[in-house]
Amino acid sequence: MGRAVRADDRRAEGDRLCRGRRSVTVVCDEDVSSCELDLTAFETVLRDRPQIARKLFVYFTRDLAQRLRVLHEDLRRLAG
Repeated sequence: MGRAVRADDRRAEGDRLCRGRRSVTVVCDEDVSSCELDLTAFETVLRDRPQIARKLFVYFTRDLAQRLRVLHEDLRRLAG
């Protein structure tokens, strides 16, 4: 389950939320440790640990909102 991730490794953090469709690629600037869950394990965590599920969804919601804000600013700049 645990795995070392080296600088320049790529991981798709949104795969579990999108049913396996890659939505995000993470590129590490330095070595890190990570944890990977298959879909069944991820759904078990969401079901059995609602406090973790809530934190994950708050994180992903804030991250998505920030990405949309940046995209909107970029589009306005390009259009203007």
